[in-house]
Amino acid sequence: MKQSGMFWGNPGANALLGVCCQILGPNFEAAWQARKPVFATQRRKALQWSN
Repeated sequence: MKQSGMFWGNPGANALLGVCCQILGPNFEAAWQARKPVFATQRRKALQWSN
């Protein structure tokens, strides 16, 4: 989380720590499957605003 030029506030660091824990934890596949609908919704909204 710390490389040259990186600075994290508490909210950003906590969010990234949560992602790291999900990736490295035993329930990664279940968490990823649960997030897929959220990603699809975000993608649709981004496409709607880009046109």
